[in-house]
Amino acid sequence: MAAHIDNSDNEPGRKERIATKYIPGMFENVQSIQDFATCISVPVKAIALVQPTGETCKSRATANGCSFPAINRNRGYCCVHSKVFYPLLNDKGSALMGLQYLRPPDDINHRGCDCDYKLCKQMGYFPSKQGAIKVPVSARDVVLRSPNLFSPTKKLNLQYNNKQIFLYPWHFYKEDLKCSDEGTYDGKWSLDYDKKEDKKYYDGDKFSYESPPPRQSPRNFINEEFSSFVRPQDKSWRERDSDGMPEWMWEMLRIDDNNAGNTHRTPKKLNHTQLLRQERMWRARAHHLESKISTTEQAHNTEMIGQKRKYEAIIAKKDELIKEQKEKIDELEEDVKQLRKELEKTQEELKKAREKKGRPLRYSDLFGDGILSKEVGSFTFFNTAELNDSFLNIINFADGSEGSLPEGDGMCENMRRYSLVTAEERDGTVPPPSMDPDSDEYRKKIEAVKERRGREDGITWKDEYLAFCIYVRAGTTQKFAATLCGISTTLMSNIYHAWGNLLCDSLVEMFPRPTRNEMLRAYPSRFYESNGDAKIEVLLDAFEVFTQSSSNKNVAASTHSDYKKHCTAKFLGACDTILVMTVRTRPLSLLQSVLGDASVF
Repeated sequence: MAAHIDNSDNEPGRKERIATKYIPGMFENVQSIQDFATCISVPVKAIALVQPTGETCKSRATANGCSFPAINRNRGYCCVHSKVFYPLLNDKGSALMGLQYLRPPDDINHRGCDCDYKLCKQMGYFPSKQGAIKVPVSARDVVLRSPNLFSPTKKLNLQYNNKQIFLYPWHFYKEDLKCSDEGTYDGKWSLDYDKKEDKKYYDGDKFSYESPPPRQSPRNFINEEFSSFVRPQDKSWRERDSDGMPEWMWEMLRIDDNNAGNTHRTPKKLNHTQLLRQERMWRARAHHLESKISTTEQAHNTEMIGQKRKYEAIIAKKDELIKEQKEKIDELEEDVKQLRKELEKTQEELKKAREKKGRPLRYSDLFGDGILSKEVGSFTFFNTAELNDSFLNIINFADGSEGSLPEGDGMCENMRRYSLVTAEERDGTVPPPSMDPDSDEYRKKIEAVKERRGREDGITWKDEYLAFCIYVRAGTTQKFAATLCGISTTLMSNIYHAWGNLLCDSLVEMFPRPTRNEMLRAYPSRFYESNGDAKIEVLLDAFEVFTQSSSNKNVAASTHSDYKKHCTAKFLGACDTILVMTVRTRPLSLLQSVLGDASVF
């Protein structure tokens, strides 16, 4: 956007702004930009500075307010009710060169000129993004010797304080400048000067200098550099014809016509010359409105054609998509039919499989071709079903030997439900109920208990042992073990507590604590040889188990191992010599005599 400098138009800037009172119909004789500027009492060049904001004027000078468009840099008013949108004579940019010569936008870091030249101030701001250019230190003397460029006070200040000097490019000759994008307002200007080069620079009078000399007339630089960039509104101002009036001006004329039609003034009698002038004005306005309507209709028709093509393309795509969806639906329906057939077949196979193996686990599954026969050691404490059977016969204590319980009424078969044992009985403060084994009351009690336990979930005491082993040996939850064995979680809890207490009490009696002499006889000989005594009671060892890295930094730092290069859980294992000797001496010989196979330990 550039402004053309018309040397024939020497209208100076105004020292003050003339207030204008709006009267409806005041623009009825406006036929050009010059007429409009005269009506609102502003310089004709100031019209180029009008930029509508898209909002209406906030003036309340009339009862209904002002309907004219508000303009930028005018405090929210139109160009009739306020004139602050153009600078006065002593303001920067008073030459009214155009919008680009006024204050730059806030987002541009614009460096101002340091000169005191009056014409530079009248021109305004240099129309580029970087603003003033820096004068090299070696070129300061030539610049400071230039007359009328600086005031005496500023010149002394620059000389004695060695301050940097910034000047607009229009203070130099074009041949002494270089631009990244010459001929446009987006170019970056700089001096084409290097102090290392032996080069002479000349002014308009052909005097030579060692650095680029300044010149006095910014107007000549603008005419040389920006004369080919003339904005459409600048051309219209020079032609002074009605067709060149901008759109916002036509809008103000239309609003003024409406306002004048709403008043009740007596129409003036016009002479022949005034009638002809008014006729030309209305013809121009009618021509403008006709052109605007034609342009609007053409744009509307073009938009409608584009929208129609767009909708037709969308409909065509939708039809094609619907067709593809129908084909896909047909394919999916065929797939659904096939999947239903496969589902029915799978359900039938599953039904048959459940009829064979879809039942709870029982102790009998450890024998023969049972489900658990090949994995006995993974679900119980022993590797074979026979060893488990022998172990149960021992702790049931109903094998017919001297002092044993009657057959079918062993210690494991006659356990009370743990939930029925009172807290006092568990603490030992109250003795459990007792009966005479030979009495009829005892026999009826045993028969009732057996009948009740036989009905409850249909499991035997050996099935309870299997449920206890699965929970303890396989490391499952009580709910999971109860589901595998087809019992309730309540019964599973009773089984766990009852069998736990039974095994604890019975195994303590079966495996008594060894004496001191037995411990010393079994004490490893290499400890005697290395230490000379038998005082070592605990063997310690530390080990690590790999774990996942925690997202918590404190946990991750605590578990990280520099040696393993990974996060680990640290454990300290301890083994006392009594337990080692217990396993390797007396209990081993006892079980060998009972079970006949010591390899299980």
